Amino acid sequence: MTIAAFLAADAAEFLRQRIPGDEILFAHSWSELDADIQIPQVNLVLLDPSADGALKIDRVTAIMRSNSAVPVAAYCPLRNDNFHTLLDLWRDGLAHVFFHPLHDDGKCLLEMAHRLCGKRLANEFLAMMETRLVKLEPQLLRAIIDLFERPHRYETGADIGRQSQIHMRSVYRVFETAQIGTPKKLVTAAKVLHAYSYLTHTSDTVETVTKKLGYAKPRVFSNKVEEIFGSSVSRLRKDSNVQEIKTQLLEWLYRPDQKMRYDARKCFDWSNSMRAS
Repeated sequence: MTIAAFLAADAAEFLRQRIPGDEILFAHSWSELDADIQIPQVNLVLLDPSADGALKIDRVTAIMRSNSAVPVAAYCPLRNDNFHTLLDLWRDGLAHVFFHPLHDDGKCLLEMAHRLCGKRLANEFLAMMETRLVKLEPQLLRAIIDLFERPHRYETGADIGRQSQIHMRSVYRVFETAQIGTPKKLVTAAKVLHAYSYLTHTSDTVETVTKKLGYAKPRVFSNKVEEIFGSSVSRLRKDSNVQEIKTQLLEWLYRPDQKMRYDARKCFDWSNSMRAS
């Protein structure tokens, strides 16, 4: 992945020593940052609202509004006078806040940056489901949003019910009414989206990505990719057509589960035979 950054000189130098040079582009002015953001490979903007010595809230807000496809995060000193400014920016769409020196571990910062890229992709996917998601109860919708933000915390569809505090029988009924697939498939969709982000933005191995997603074995993840896209994980990594990935995943999610249809038909036939007897 590539990060476009405009930070105070000491913070920029500090990160230069901890993040590989090909991962981050350091700008020396707001105008240079604006130019860097236009580079297609940029996946995240990292900035300090006071990078040039003066607080520039309007400049940060303008960047967030004009580059909505790229998440913007703040990296600034941990000071009490920052909180109100950062809170206002958060309300305007700031994706995350890193505090110097609290988050100076380059490895952890990059890991969070990768998750932010996955979160952006997840938000785009949820937007494609908007007409069906609006039919859900608020607490269930919040659980689904949380699932797509932190898929590694969810193992099965039952975790959606646990997070929303709704009985699974009701969850399945609501999912069926809204026609958004099954809870189990939705968990898989969230994990696969973040996996695609990791695979395309990092050099992580399949084993590492599998672990980050919460899968017990790489083979489980590989089988899901084959089922959804009809291709291997290596081909998924090389595929740069994000829109096609989202469309295929959505079609798979909405596709009726053949096994469930078969089981339902068996139950129907058994019920009729019982009536006949």
